[in-house]
Amino acid sequence: MEPALGESCAHAAGVCLEHERHTPDNTVLSVDGTRNAMYSLSWTPTTDRVRRSWQDLQEATEWGAAGLSAILARDLTGYEILERSCKGSGFDYWVGNSNAEGSLFQNKARLEVTGILHGSESDISTRLQQKTHRFSEHPHELPSMVVVVEFGMPRSRVSE
Repeated sequence: MEPALGESCAHAAGVCLEHERHTPDNTVLSVDGTRNAMYSLSWTPTTDRVRRSWQDLQEATEWGAAGLSAILARDLTGYEILERSCKGSGFDYWVGNSNAEGSLFQNKARLEVTGILHGSESDISTRLQQKTHRFSEHPHELPSMVVVVEFGMPRSRVSE
């Protein structure tokens, strides 16, 4: 992911976390699903300018989830976001080993990301099912990964 885009996604995640009354120095993200983990989150407190830039909380949730998903994908699988996929492809990002040599799709997987600002267990499960279903509508031999980020607790569910 382009560093400037990563920074912007981090700002969006900070806006969502602070909107849900989490603090930059004492927030834990729990991850469950096909991978389980706990992460201590820290970020630079958002400024008024950042909050105004991410005033649309729906977009902040989408982009904040993308930022956290990029970190989770790298940490849990070793894959980095290589590029954004095209609209209509059924997923958001191509992920893989950025140092891999070989064919175009070697060491790559598909990543679908979704964010929920404040949701229940049922909301997370439903969203995961919806996003997983998208892969069946666009079958591919490459591995697929779905990451749901919920900012209220905060928590994330990963499915591979």
